[in-house]
Amino acid sequence: MTLLFSILIIISAVLVVLAVLAQNSKGNGLSNSLGGASQLMGVKRTTDIIEKLTWVFAISLLTFCLCINLFVDRPEANAEGSGSVNVDRAKAAKPKQAPAAPTDQVDTTGASSAPANGDSLAN
Repeated sequence: MTLLFSILIIISAVLVVLAVLAQNSKGNGLSNSLGGASQLMGVKRTTDIIEKLTWVFAISLLTFCLCINLFVDRPEANAEGSGSVNVDRAKAAKPKQAPAAPTDQVDTTGASSAPANGDSLAN
């Protein structure tokens, strides 16, 4: 079903582009100054049809884009996973162990290397 909507989206997008390119500009641009009269032999009627087709193609493109969202397969969030691939990967990655802090040599004689309460290091 997703493939069908993807094809319909591509077709309607191409049709919107073609319909927009087929329209005459409504301003006083280059086409009016060089083209002359644009109301010759029912051109007004064809521009109305092209404009209506443009709206139809644009609305169908929007509708197909919204409908494809209903048919896209998504993993459901369960007790083990969050539903997000990136979050699951981050949780599965083992945290790197911090390097061990350097340890001082342990004094086995029982004497403390810390100064007593009244003693100071700077004499």
